[in-house]
Order: sequence, then C-alpha cells, then structure tokens
Amino acid sequence: MTGGHCPAAPGPNEVVIDGVGVGQVVFNLFIDSQRWQVPVPVRRTAYATVKGRDIALLELGMSARDLARHLIRPLPISPPIAALIGEPVDAVGAPLWPNLAEAFLRASRCRIEGIAPLVLEDTRHRFDAPFMRCRDMRPGSSGSPVISLINRAVVGMVSATTSDHAAAACAIGEPCEPTAKGVHTRPQTTYLTPLAGVGRCFDERLRFEVLTPGCPLDPGGEPAAMPSYLGPVNPRLSTQPIGPTHSTWSVTVIGLTEYYRYAIVVPPDDCRSPTAYGAALRMASTTRIDVPLPASEGFVFLCIVGAAMGEDEGDGLAVHPTVVVARTDLTPPKLPAQISIVETHEAWRARFSTVGQEVAFHVYKSGPPNETRCDDPAGYQALYDTVIGLPKAIGPQLLCAIPYDAAQNAGQPFKRLFR
Repeated sequence: MTGGHCPAAPGPNEVVIDGVGVGQVVFNLFIDSQRWQVPVPVRRTAYATVKGRDIALLELGMSARDLARHLIRPLPISPPIAALIGEPVDAVGAPLWPNLAEAFLRASRCRIEGIAPLVLEDTRHRFDAPFMRCRDMRPGSSGSPVISLINRAVVGMVSATTSDHAAAACAIGEPCEPTAKGVHTRPQTTYLTPLAGVGRCFDERLRFEVLTPGCPLDPGGEPAAMPSYLGPVNPRLSTQPIGPTHSTWSVTVIGLTEYYRYAIVVPPDDCRSPTAYGAALRMASTTRIDVPLPASEGFVFLCIVGAAMGEDEGDGLAVHPTVVVARTDLTPPKLPAQISIVETHEAWRARFSTVGQEVAFHVYKSGPPNETRCDDPAGYQALYDTVIGLPKAIGPQLLCAIPYDAAQNAGQPFKRLFR
C-alpha cells in the first residue's frame, strides 16, 4: 500500500481499479544495505484514489512467499486509530526529494494527536484524517507507514505535511482544515491515511476485491462531476484574465445511475451528512447543476450521490460522496508581485514566482516609458514562463506587472523603470 497520488495521480473524485503498474518497490532501503536491497517491479495498480482517502494498493511482481525468503514479511494493520490517540508511533519512510543522496529509510517518533474531520489540499479532500507532528517528513514521504509502538501494527500512511508557510494554505503540499470562519492550519503537521478495515477488501482466496462486504474503500460507481473541482472563485467578477467567470456552479453530473441527489454544504458540515441532500433527480431529465455560488467568503461543497427511485430525503449516510470544492474569495491578494530582478551586460531579467493560491499568476507588459502606462489595462498579457528578458539594446524599459490570486482577484500593480 502507498499514497493514492503516488502511482496513479487520479482526479479529485476518481477511483482507479486495475490500473497500469508503474515503477518498483525497493525493500531494505537502508543507508548501509545496498548489497541486501531487493527491488521488485509493480505489476499493476490494483486500486488508487484520493477521493476522501489517499490510498493505493499495488500488486508486486514477486509473491509474499518469495519475499519471505528475503526475510521480508508484512506488518499487521491496526484497529481503528481513534483508540490510539496519544500513543507513540514511528513514521518510517525514505523521501526521494529534495536530495537523492538522502533517499534511505529513517524513523521518526511522535504521537497521534487527533483526527481532523475534513482536510483539503488543492483539489484533494480527505475525511477523518489522523494527524501527528513527527519530524523529518519531507516531499516524497507520502505512503510511508506509521507504526504503533504499542502493538507493532500499521495505523496509517503519511499523506501530506504542512510547513509554516501560512500564505500558501490549502494549496498543493500545504493541507488545511476548513472551518466556519475560514481555514485552520497546523504548522509542521502530518496527516495520515487510516488503514483500519482494508484487510476486509480481499476475498476468501486473498484476491483484492473492493466489493467484498466490509471493505471501507470507495468502490467507484458514484456519479461524476464535470468540472470535478472549482477551487478559489470570485462570483462577482464580470471579467478575468484567464477563462470564463463563474457566478454559478455550472456542474454537469455524469453517471450510470438512474437518479442522483445533491447538496450544497459549508463547514463545519461536510458531504457525508444525509440530511443535507435534496430530492432525487432523474438523470435523463436534468444533469446540470447551475445554482448560484454563495456571495459570502469561505469554502463551500457541492455534494453528489447516486439515488434509488423513490428514495426519501435524508435516507442513509453518504459514505462515498462526489465532492466538488469551491472557495469563494472576494479579497485581493495581500502579497505584492513576486518578482526578482537580475541585471546582466545584455539585459534585465525579471523572474516571477508564485505563493500558493495567494499569488497564483501574474500579467505583465513592458515598453518605452513614454508609451507605456501601468494603470491602462490594455496590453497586459498572462505570463506563461517564469523569466522575461528586457534587452538593454532597445533602450529604457518600463515593466508593469499585476499579481492575481487563484480566484483571479487583482493585487497591487508592480512598476519598475529600467535605464
């Protein structure tokens, strides 16, 4: 098992079953054990998703019996993690980035501190994610097992870790917890994928079968949504630099179920609440959800589940809902344009960078100072590279740039004269 985003990169509501095998698994990846390492190819990705749970199951090209001959044996899976809050664990992994010379197994000890009902990370959402603050969690630690020191069983896998970069909260690599008042971030905190019950996803012949009774994994089959993620949006904008504006959800429901139901909820509620859903709608009659986006700032979720004919409102817990995440953002970015200037003999070079969803992209224009006005919206173009050059040979240049957040709110203009 590993993180769902590692081998398959599925969409936010996608469930991959019987996918292509990618890469290999290397056992005994210790710093001083090169001669005993055992590389095993991945035969197939039996299962992968980031929909509510970040998990993948890989079928290896070597049997458990053959692995045992190399003294490689599986660890058991722990019971539900709620009973382990406060107890010590070891996180054991081999992050492959940023320094490949340090890509070897290491252990870090800490305690399970609690369980977050909902965690968001860019397009991904996770339900009931335990969290801890083990050190040395780096990019590439995803999928690392977290092992209880009490019963020596695996309680979960590393899914994502925050830094202390608050401006990038909720972006990729910076998970956050949505609240009624905005977002809550936990600096230097790692969120886990719980594994309790995954052993029940194998049939009596020990073959993986996601439809086995008691299997907690999402079997797929719920209606899909197009688009499956809206993210930051300002429904009050009449124009924006990139793409069409969004004042409504404009989501199309796709699926084989005859009926579906949907709900629109805001934190602290989430899409699993059965009382939030409306009446069943016939797929053949309407597949478009075009209700207005909320005008108040904050996260909001469009929730979709398949429904049976005649199903009453509020029946049953929505276990594996399709979730379309939107975040209404009416506030311009507080950070300035992220530009650094390097001068060479031939040119001035402006390097642009981003900061999570707060500074997501820039538009710019440049030209002779007497012909270029930064306060004139005409002539700005979206930046599709990180560096632009202003040759000295053509004389003085005025550079104008505007930072935009992910909701396409404009920040303060940048203006610099080069002579």
